[in-house]
Amino acid sequence: VYESQPHKEEEPVSQVAKKQVRAIGFGRRLLAALYDGLLVFFMSFLLIVAISFVMLFWASFNPNEDLPVTRLTFVTGILLSLFYYVGMWSSTGQTIGKATLGIKVVGKDGKPLSFWRALLRWVGYVIGGALFSIGFLWIEFNKQRRGWHDIISGSRVVWVEDSFDDLSEVEFVPDDRGKGWVRILVWVLLAISPIGLGALILFVLSPYIDDVVMKIFGR
Repeated sequence: VYESQPHKEEEPVSQVAKKQVRAIGFGRRLLAALYDGLLVFFMSFLLIVAISFVMLFWASFNPNEDLPVTRLTFVTGILLSLFYYVGMWSSTGQTIGKATLGIKVVGKDGKPLSFWRALLRWVGYVIGGALFSIGFLWIEFNKQRRGWHDIISGSRVVWVEDSFDDLSEVEFVPDDRGKGWVRILVWVLLAISPIGLGALILFVLSPYIDDVVMKIFGR
């Protein structure tokens, strides 16, 4: 007589472990923003000087014509900021500042943003910065370290070496502890000063730069 073997219960199928991707925190992103902001400001300044030279040359042949130098410098700053950020985010996912720090901007599929999503992110940049930089401070408290510009554009900021695709089960984990008082103090300083926001720097200073250039060259 054969002894009946006890029935073994089927072991539950283990769930597929989610891939953890590190979400970059406020501090490192602030450094990248400062780097990019200063770079955009410097490039904008050079363009403003170049435009001023052209306007002065034009004015020498048309002395009675009122030239819209301030408006031109303002528009130039907007376009430069737009092309720089949107172009970088939609091509490689990295501005020069982010590349220097080894981080990148990606969509939920792990790839660089489309042109329209990058443009939407830039709009979020401007809005978040204009409202006392609250849109950027949001990174410090958001569990996935996303600012307003990330949320409206569906973007994330991660390390360059962290890769995933739209088929991956991804869990975004903060790369820092967050809610640090030192960082909040930095935000307060950022909120009362446009430093680090390249486009806003230009918007605020372009009329004054224009006045200085005109005084130097005698017009």
